[in-house]
Amino acid sequence: RYWRFPVGARSWPAAVGRRSARAMATGPSGARCRNRAVYAIVAIAILAVMLVSQHQFAGLWASRTPGSEDEAQRSLRYARAVSGRLRQEERAAVEDTRTAQAILPVGGRAGLTEPHETVDGARTAQAAPGGAVVAEPYELALTADAVRAAARDGVIVATFANLNHLDFVLNWVAHLRAAGLHNHFVGCTDDALRDELVRRRVRCARVESAMPVEEAKWGSSGFAAMGRTKGALLLRLLELDAAAVLFLDLDAVVLRDPLPYLLRAVQATGAELLMHSDSLVASTAVLDVDDAAPLEDLRRSIGPELNTGLFLIRPTNATRQAAREWVRVMADDKFFGNWKNDQQAFNQVLRQGLHYPPAGAQVAEAFGGLIKLGVLPVHLFASGHTFSVQRLHHKLQVRPFAVHVTFVNCDSPGKRSRLREAGEWLGPPDGIEHLDSAGLTLAEAAGTGAAGGEGAERFLWYDVDMPASLTADFAPVRGRVLRADSDPVVARHWQLMNHQLLQLRRALALAVASNRTLLLPRLLCGLETTTNFAHSGVRCPECGMELPYLCPTDHVLRMYFFLFFLLLELIIRMT
Repeated sequence: RYWRFPVGARSWPAAVGRRSARAMATGPSGARCRNRAVYAIVAIAILAVMLVSQHQFAGLWASRTPGSEDEAQRSLRYARAVSGRLRQEERAAVEDTRTAQAILPVGGRAGLTEPHETVDGARTAQAAPGGAVVAEPYELALTADAVRAAARDGVIVATFANLNHLDFVLNWVAHLRAAGLHNHFVGCTDDALRDELVRRRVRCARVESAMPVEEAKWGSSGFAAMGRTKGALLLRLLELDAAAVLFLDLDAVVLRDPLPYLLRAVQATGAELLMHSDSLVASTAVLDVDDAAPLEDLRRSIGPELNTGLFLIRPTNATRQAAREWVRVMADDKFFGNWKNDQQAFNQVLRQGLHYPPAGAQVAEAFGGLIKLGVLPVHLFASGHTFSVQRLHHKLQVRPFAVHVTFVNCDSPGKRSRLREAGEWLGPPDGIEHLDSAGLTLAEAAGTGAAGGEGAERFLWYDVDMPASLTADFAPVRGRVLRADSDPVVARHWQLMNHQLLQLRRALALAVASNRTLLLPRLLCGLETTTNFAHSGVRCPECGMELPYLCPTDHVLRMYFFLFFLLLELIIRMT
């Protein structure tokens, strides 16, 4: 009541003043004191919830009410088993390190053999000539010899991160290890991440950076610092002249080993730089979808922005010069105005003096004709749109080498959700994992208790009611953009979405009331959700996308808003 003032009041301070005077004159009653105490408790609860790190909000897909923690954890035996195995390996690593420190001669690692890889990719101690056992260091010194020793087939895989993105780091590493790629390292922008990765036996290197400890939001000073960190790390690796660099952002996950394809492409075309593209249309013919597919036709793919989240670059004089220019452009704070980023800076550098190739060419002469540039096939090195929206890999029946989770809403929670929906979230191994009812096999469901096995009463899932009348007659309009106030197809889209959201709302209420974990269904969208610009019903009319489509959850729900659901549950329990 003290947060509102009468409509007839001339000003808010006057209204508050009158109420304060009235309260002082009459004296605070016991009821008012209790009300104020409740308000204070609610305010403290709001502040506490908002201080929870953002990546925990995304875990609300499988959030649990208090009292069900043990049962929910027990139902995810696989995650616990992996976590236990990693803890055993970490203890073994500590013992290896103590042994090595006891017997390692002064001056250290001379004569050390190649480190041994266990089944799951963990590095173990190895015997050097002469019988001494030394431990493979997990903190990589960024020297030419160290990078050359860590590389495979002359390629080192690199990324960088801060502690805030530890879960993405673990997912990134798990995918590389599953693909048999152990020639990777993580650049750590803070000591906390470096110490944690050394503890977890992940090869890492400390890099200097002005990145903040929290997530760097688009357009912020931290986002500019993130771009500068990437440029500086790339330049340092190129100047070492020790290996080609396969640079992968944390949200670019490897699904299978891409090195054979990349090396063949380099050998066939002489390319010095192979870039991932934001192009939504593949220039490759349908018959050329396998691992022998050529690079994109440059005439058709050089127009869209080249993406700095996934690229292979060879250390040459020209690429080093381009990296220096990239770092120089980003050093000016004015460049990052108007929502620009490191990717646009790199495109600006490469397109200086770009010699456009003839039709059918797979490489172009970029950076004043000094660098041979190729563009990776968009169906084999997929974006968030071609993978999660177009589902191009399903249409072509081909598994991409890698997926870069772009074209996503809701920042990190949206990216995490995309990977979970695709069954490609492999980390973190310790903690509650996501369950997707659409992706569970009978055996997996029985193991988690989602299909009548042990603990089945802890989960709630439902089949979406989807009348055929709600899914008919969806198609992009021709030659114009849609209008929300006059196009009947937009009204039908809202009917389709609201019909599903109503079921989801009821399911959420039942899950809370019955103390169960809700398994989200896949949602069907009549029109594509596209941020910041109008469209005809789909973002890419020439992509041949059919409507309605199985849409990613971030096209419908905003993960940030689940904060209020958690807050509501907290307030209910308090009262």
